[in-house]
Amino acid sequence: MASRLANMTVGGDRPSKKDNNFDSAFLPNGISQSEAAKMLNVSERMVRTVKAIEREAPERLGEINSGKETATKIYKLIKRAEPPAEPLPLPLGIYNVIYADPPWKYDFSETTTREIENQYSTMSLDEIKAIPIPADENSVLFLWATAPKLLEAIEVMQAWGYQYKSNAVWDKKIIGLGYWFRGQHELLLVGTKGHFSPPAQELRISSVIESKRTKHSKKPDLIYETLEKMFPAGKFLEMFARDSRDKWTSWGNEC
Repeated sequence: MASRLANMTVGGDRPSKKDNNFDSAFLPNGISQSEAAKMLNVSERMVRTVKAIEREAPERLGEINSGKETATKIYKLIKRAEPPAEPLPLPLGIYNVIYADPPWKYDFSETTTREIENQYSTMSLDEIKAIPIPADENSVLFLWATAPKLLEAIEVMQAWGYQYKSNAVWDKKIIGLGYWFRGQHELLLVGTKGHFSPPAQELRISSVIESKRTKHSKKPDLIYETLEKMFPAGKFLEMFARDSRDKWTSWGNEC
């Protein structure tokens, strides 16, 4: 079955001649993506995209074969049609040190594999603001924000009942993508609710956190260690957590 995937844009590059000449019945099973790419003379990113369509919407493969639609467009439609996940119950208890890395939704991505949804499920600004954080009336919030999401992060902080106080900069040591600047940093905003004192002077760290970026969206482990030292008697809650950690209550759909 010949597959004419003309204009198939996969993974952030312009379509290559190899990708435009994709021809298979679809992708062979039992071999790695790199082996399939070499065998079919296409990019590995095309293999990932077409395999996703084959897995999630095989009835739409005919549209690609006929040239009616590109795989990129079909992939985007599949992602948009996915039903929302059931909301997770919030943890029991009241916490006075809140640490949060919201799954911000971005409005623009040049290509399918650069979309954040390929890494994790995102939430709209209103959805994030509506979360009833189980926080003490006297508490502190440490909230991650990327440069484009700074104003939205301030909105979230205010919606959760916190007043902005300061921020630190995480220098990732690796230059990424970007439209105005190529991003190499993220912001860690600090806000307080009620009466909550800053850490003792000897426990205050530099406002520039230097730590090499690792996997997508993972924040430096030293932040946990720093907060634990700053507030030794704290009741710690991590919102949107990916892993559990001693001394912390972790809430998130990847825990």
